[in-house]
Amino acid sequence: MNSGKVTGYKVHEAWVNNGTTPTQTAVAQYNVANWSDRPTHGFDFGQLPQAERQEYVLGPKASWEVISVPLSFDMLATAISGRHVFAWGWVVYRDIFKGSPPRLSEFCFELTNPKWRGGDRTSPSTLFSVDTLPCQTHNCYDEYCDDYPKLSQEIK
Repeated sequence: MNSGKVTGYKVHEAWVNNGTTPTQTAVAQYNVANWSDRPTHGFDFGQLPQAERQEYVLGPKASWEVISVPLSFDMLATAISGRHVFAWGWVVYRDIFKGSPPRLSEFCFELTNPKWRGGDRTSPSTLFSVDTLPCQTHNCYDEYCDDYPKLSQEIK
């Protein structure tokens, strides 16, 4: 907010460790982008703006909020005008067990149908909602991800 007005939003993604052991180490990347087409199989996410990578350790039964990224009114307007706005990211980590292979989780979802309930989009009292639909690609785990060989190298 700027001077009591909403100037955009932040999109958050959380990772949850449902297991009973911590990660040894983890690296994550998360971002929002707009594109002329929906991401389909074979889409090169490397051509999108890359966000800051974060390293962390996630304890057992713990959650961690990945980097929050800005979502501007202008980017939302592109969703109304026919472009596609989507959030995407990945986390690669190692379990604490000696010799465990790198684990990878990737996600992508499209932000569609933005709606404001109220006359002034910049008013903090205006309700905002957006639908989220899974992308046709980049929702995978470990070796089932096309870029597992590349991203698994991100972890030490």
